[in-house]
Amino acid sequence: TSGDFGAIESGFNDRNCHNVAIDRNRSHTNNKKVYVDGVMTLEKTATTGYANHSSNIAFGKYINWGDAMYFNGHLDEIRISNNARYTSNFTPQTTKFTSDANTKLLIHSDSTSESILVDSSSYSRPITLVGSPTQSTAQKKFGDTSVLLESNNGTSNHIWIPDRDDYDFGKEYFTIETWAY
Repeated sequence: TSGDFGAIESGFNDRNCHNVAIDRNRSHTNNKKVYVDGVMTLEKTATTGYANHSSNIAFGKYINWGDAMYFNGHLDEIRISNNARYTSNFTPQTTKFTSDANTKLLIHSDSTSESILVDSSSYSRPITLVGSPTQSTAQKKFGDTSVLLESNNGTSNHIWIPDRDDYDFGKEYFTIETWAY
């Protein structure tokens, strides 16, 4: 991914599964951190507050002023929380993510329902698949499958989550985390 956090690319071409967490702790001078496998790889501190941010969330596609970048790979376990779960280096979980009072979205990429992805948080949010993401048994961290996102000929396969008030990343604490291959 890229954008306000800079590119998160290092180490992702080694054919291993990596835990990726993006965390914002607003009480510590708008501190934003990126962790890969529990180790902080990027930290930014804003000198001013952030404007409220309201937009849809896309996993597997990033658009910055019309330039699109795509993720080609597998995602397993996607969680969005309304708290800063990590304030320093941590040991990634060795089991599936669980839903708690701070979980706003939870996707276990191993659904057996007609929709390959469902929100397992208490909110049961709608999830839109754009293009043709598929379930894959080739790579997985937990369960039997992961979701495979591939981009072909400029066409992106990605996961689209509609905008919600509790996804207002401009002014509050948050953590977005997943396992990526």
